[in-house]
Formats: sequence, C-alpha cells, structure tokens
Amino acid sequence: NPIFFGSAMIIPIFLSLGLCLQTTNRVKKILYGTVVFLCTTGIILSRARGALVGLGIGLLFAIVFWFFSKKNKKKHQRFLLIGIVAFLLISSAYFFFHFPNRSLWQIDNNLYNRIILWTYAIKGWLDHPWLGVGPQNFYQIANTYYHFDPHVTDSGWADKSHNQLLEILSTGGIFSFLCYLSLCFFTIKKILRIKHTHCFMRKEILVGALIAYITQNLFIFNTISALIGFIFFLAFITTPEEIERSDIDQKTYSSFIWITLLLPVTAWLFFFLPAKMQLYQSNSAQVDLLTNRELAVQDLSLIDQNNFVFDRYLLSEFYTKILITELEQTKKQSPFSNDLSILAHESIKKALREHPMRATLYLLRSGVFITNAKIAQTRVPEEGFESARQLMQLAPGRTEGIHALATMFILNKEKQKAEEEIQLFAKQHPETEEEMKGMIEKIYSELEK
Repeated sequence: NPIFFGSAMIIPIFLSLGLCLQTTNRVKKILYGTVVFLCTTGIILSRARGALVGLGIGLLFAIVFWFFSKKNKKKHQRFLLIGIVAFLLISSAYFFFHFPNRSLWQIDNNLYNRIILWTYAIKGWLDHPWLGVGPQNFYQIANTYYHFDPHVTDSGWADKSHNQLLEILSTGGIFSFLCYLSLCFFTIKKILRIKHTHCFMRKEILVGALIAYITQNLFIFNTISALIGFIFFLAFITTPEEIERSDIDQKTYSSFIWITLLLPVTAWLFFFLPAKMQLYQSNSAQVDLLTNRELAVQDLSLIDQNNFVFDRYLLSEFYTKILITELEQTKKQSPFSNDLSILAHESIKKALREHPMRATLYLLRSGVFITNAKIAQTRVPEEGFESARQLMQLAPGRTEGIHALATMFILNKEKQKAEEEIQLFAKQHPETEEEMKGMIEKIYSELEK
C-alpha cells in the first residue's frame, strides 16, 4: 500500500529539515534539502492524505511556535508571513495533481468507510472501557458492530480502525490510551527542556515532527515503517547533550558499540531472515498457483513446517484458495485435492487455536465444505453448518454467514430450510431485506456456474 510509504516519510522530513537548518556546511545543506524535497514528493505521489495533512499541520505549528518563542516578535513578523505563505503553497500543490478517486477534502467512499470504522471503535471501547479487546484484535469490534449498507462499495473485513488513537483506546482500553498520551506529553516536555546548541537542532522542528506524526495517526494505523522512524526520533531527543559534547569512558563506549552491533544481527537472524523466507515462499506459492498448484502447495508446506509462522490466517487463506481453484477447474476430486483439503482444514484449525474469534477463518472453513460438497455431489457435514453458524455469531450483521448457511442447505436438498433461515435473518436485520430477496436465486446461479 503506497500510503505506508507516505506515512514513513513524516519523521525523516522534519529531522532532515532540522539538520539542514542546523549545519553551516553548504554541501550538507544541499544534501539535507534534497532529502526534504524527495520525502515531500514521496508523500504527494503516495496520495497519503493523512501524511499530507500531518505534514502541513506540523510545519504550521513549527512556524507559529518559532515565532512566539522570539522576544522581538515585530522583527520576525515577515518571516512568519513568509512561512505561512510557503505552507499554503506547499499544501495547495496537492491539488495540482490529478489523483482518481482521492481528493483531500472530498468525503469519498474511502473516507466514509473510515468514519464508520471510527464509530465502531468508539462503540467497542464503550463495551470494553478498561482493558479493551486486546492488541491487534480490532477485527472483533469491526465484525460485531458491522452494519450492512448497500451504498457502501467496500465491505471488506476490517482489522484496523485507521486511527491510531482510537485503535489504542478500543483494543487496549483507557489505561493503554493514557499511557500513549503520557508518552506524547513527556516527549513534548523533554523537547521543550532541550537547550539549543550547536549539537542539537531547533526545538520547534522537533515539536513540529511530533505534532505531524500524531496528526497523521488520526487517519492511519501505526505501520512498522512509520513506527521505526518514531522510535529513532524518541532515541534522538532523549540522548543527553552531555554525551554529544564530551567524551565518555572507554568501557561504556565499548559496551555501547557491542550492543549496537549485536541487536541488528540478532534481529536479522531471528526475525528478518525467517520473515523474508516466509514472504519469499508465500509469494512463490502465489505465482505457482496460476501454473503449478502442486508446487504452490510445496511452497506453503515449507512455511507450515517452521516453528514460528508469522501469519497462519494468510497460510490458511492460501491453502483454501488453491483447493477451491483445483476443484473448480478440474471439476472432480483427486488424491491431490483430497490431500489439499486435509491440509486446508488442518491449517484453519491451527489458525483458530491462535485466533478463535476471527470470523474470516470460519468463512474459509465454510468455503472448503461447500466446494467439497459441490464437486463431490455429497451432503455438507454438520461441521460445515457449525462453521457457518459460528461465522454468523461472530459477525451478526454481515451477509456472508447466512449466504454460506443457505448454500449448505441447498446443497443438502433442503431449500425450505434455506428460505426460513434467510427470512429470519432479514427479520433480524431489516436493512438487508432487499439483499435477501434474491439470495436463493443468486445461490442457484453460483452453483450452476
């Protein structure tokens, strides 16, 4: 997603700007200025509205803060005016680029969906105010409060609130939220206590960077790339000035060097290398899916054999996709498809042990049962119905669960039960009435295809 790149550029822009203003070396000024230009261009081209708004507000805040920190304000009024004009010109540059379906101020479908997710987050927090539903578990909230809207084109299974503050509040509760606010407060307090010397950049730049980072987090979740920049930013401002200006003893210096060398090596061996191998194997499986499905399964098996799998849901999704593709293209069961069906079920079971509340896993499981029954022309077992009902329980407002359940009844030659379940669902969720009217015909059409 290009907005990940845009959000990661916020901290580097301000640090490069601060270094550009700090240095007296002309070559370094040109170097840092070029970095600022490239990062700003990257944000604009990534179409990351949150990052662009954050950059604008952070720059404006830095300019105003710089002005009011001066004793002789009349003398610096023209600089304030020049800064504000420059800010407006940079901000308006966004409108000179034509970006389809993405305007800064227009409330398009993308922004409308995010506003809906923010309301879900608030509702989720009100139900779990103290400890939330647990970090990275926002999908529970999104599934619980999902409300069917036929006018919304994007009805995907959300797992992020696209607002870091609301994400922390709803998944971590009020205590986590207060910790995050405390971190921001003490960071600003630390910046304001920094004395401007030849060793340290201007504090208004650092405050502007933090404001920009917080502002963009109101529109996006905290990506790893952006978070790494923020961690380095915290390390930078908390480095004592005395360490920069004076020599430290050799023993402390040696320890620091060894830690600096060992940490990235350890991270590379135990995290980045396994992650890279899994990404390589999953990408290879995705390519082989189109040409050689048996080779794709071998790629996935290499991931499944690892002691630590980074994303079992993704692994289950791959197995299910390969199985459904194999059955729908060959139109028959084979030893390979039977083995693949076992692998898909086992993978989903392992994923459910780690994420028992993840509704999309039950959706995958239901799909496996439906496809097997359709190709083999057999009845759907009771376990398939249990998966569909569990899906409806975890995501009561979504139509995928009732669709899976009705399909299973039709495959089992129980059309009347399918109609009864659909009518009951439409009664419980009146907003889906129009969608439910043609569901039986839609299912028959899908089965014929």
